[in-house]
Amino acid sequence: MYIRNIATSLLLCASRVLAQTPDNSDPDTDNRLDVTYGNTPIDPGTEYPQPLAQQQPRVNTRQPGPGPYMLVMLDLSLPRDRVGPGSVAPGIGPNRTTRLHWLQMNLTVGTAGLLTPDASTAPVADYAGPQPPQGDIPHIYTWYLFTQPASFQVPAVLAGGALRPQSSMMRNNFSLEPITSQEGVELREANYFVVQNPNNTNAVRTAPGYTPNATAPAPTAGNGTGVRPPVASFTGAASRFAAALPVVGVGAFAALLL
Repeated sequence: MYIRNIATSLLLCASRVLAQTPDNSDPDTDNRLDVTYGNTPIDPGTEYPQPLAQQQPRVNTRQPGPGPYMLVMLDLSLPRDRVGPGSVAPGIGPNRTTRLHWLQMNLTVGTAGLLTPDASTAPVADYAGPQPPQGDIPHIYTWYLFTQPASFQVPAVLAGGALRPQSSMMRNNFSLEPITSQEGVELREANYFVVQNPNNTNAVRTAPGYTPNATAPAPTAGNGTGVRPPVASFTGAASRFAAALPVVGVGAFAALLL
């Protein structure tokens, strides 16, 4: 029983390590999208300083296909009171909804998996860096890379250019449903990070039900990198099982203990 409890804990930790989207969010995937600000790669679930993410990042995919793809970046922590009455797109945590930060269509795969838009395709929504309000909880920002099938019909909400300005209030309460509900659209990769207002006090540290996996130091000389520590640490027998986990694989390890 003790060993099985250890195994369960390790498998839960492993699932979080593998997840490239926040807990309790939809859609989700275990496939990582590579996002890099300057020389700083984003490690999923890590908190980064707000100034780092104000310029559009470089995005690379590990997908073998040439595309096209659609890229969406959402804030999943927008306070509910920032939108009017009515239904809201679910964010993470109580009374939270979403805000669109970036939406680019017709992306193709170049050298080293670099995603580049077709020259004639302007962003549906220009990139806007994280701007969590002072005094609010840290916000969770997530990137989604979707396939863009030939049959894809641009939803009305994405047409007309209303979402393109960074300040557009129509970006609030943004739902992925008009995109994900279309046949042939699949989430292939994702990534996410956490940002809080730099003027927050120590009293405002974590979002309800969510704690960053790590906190990255501020970049120095343009070359800071967030390092994600182990999600959990174990001692004694558990540490030996943890060491074996990468070797035998999560599924195989579980089978050994059944």
